[in-house]
Amino acid sequence: MIKWLFSLLVFTSTTANAAEYYFSAAGNDASGNGSANAPWQSVSKMNSVMLTMAPGDKVLLKRGDVFFGTIVVNQSGSEAKPIVIGAYGSGNLPVVTGLTTVSGWSAKGKGIYEKVLTPAPSGNLNLVIVKGVLQPLGRFPKAGAGNDSYLYIGSHTASTQITSDGIARLPDFTGAQVVQRKIQWIIDRAILTRQTANTLTLQPEVSPDHPTVTYESVNGHGFFFQNHINAVKNPGDWCYDKISNKLSMYFDGGGPQRTPVQAAVLSQLLTINNKRFITVENINFRGANENIVQLNAASNCTFSNCTFEWGGINGIDVERSSVYNTQHNTHNQLQLLKHQQQCTKPGRKHPLEN
Repeated sequence: MIKWLFSLLVFTSTTANAAEYYFSAAGNDASGNGSANAPWQSVSKMNSVMLTMAPGDKVLLKRGDVFFGTIVVNQSGSEAKPIVIGAYGSGNLPVVTGLTTVSGWSAKGKGIYEKVLTPAPSGNLNLVIVKGVLQPLGRFPKAGAGNDSYLYIGSHTASTQITSDGIARLPDFTGAQVVQRKIQWIIDRAILTRQTANTLTLQPEVSPDHPTVTYESVNGHGFFFQNHINAVKNPGDWCYDKISNKLSMYFDGGGPQRTPVQAAVLSQLLTINNKRFITVENINFRGANENIVQLNAASNCTFSNCTFEWGGINGIDVERSSVYNTQHNTHNQLQLLKHQQQCTKPGRKHPLEN
């Protein structure tokens, strides 16, 4: 498990006469009063409290506990009195997660089991954890030592059709994602809408950041299929149907009973939109289907002693927000920071620079 140091910082200060709201997995939203002796329980309750918070107020999560949900910051602090999301008690950092444990699988034969996810992610499922390890989608051809991990393009029409001699004897992959290496630094995905003896008809998937941009296929370059039941052949291989919300996975002879599986069903774990002077400290954010933290038109936000694990797209998505550097945060198995406009104060380093 690789962890890199990074940081983001602004102004912090002690606050006086501020309210503190306590949350614990053993708390009670109905009978609790938000004190340390009678804490509330859920992220939903936390978000309702956020609606009326004032500068200097704190939301404190109990160490060692796990909280499922997306924290939505709805008020701003001030330079002297930031709003704080932090921890209390002793032990491990409190965990805010979007992961749900998948159970109640239905056997479909030949090692394949399926489960309808409830709640379900919005759109594609990007993140599945098996036995505590990030598990990639099932793909064909398989990746690995000794395997040629790609089929190859013979000819193409723009970005909507490719031919390949390698698909003549393959099963039908219609509905799969076709992943192509188009440029050395560009790997694009498209949905396969029709498959014939040597021709694939494609509907390109475009980036929401660049909705008008598609890259033309390149003759001789490689491609593979993923996210299709015909690519689910090895233990841990999986695919997901976003129409039926159905997760399918291949298990070995023991079946799923002794194989813990988690899926990320929440898009974000923390969102700060158009708010200022927010401090987040001593929180472990674990498992978001898209961006773990979403900052949009936010400013003067501090992250201190936090851990960011398993983001389906980015760790922290910073758009039109001012971000500063600090230390003592860690991240694991994710692209830490995506940024657009005003990510760092002029003269400061980018948060990923040494």
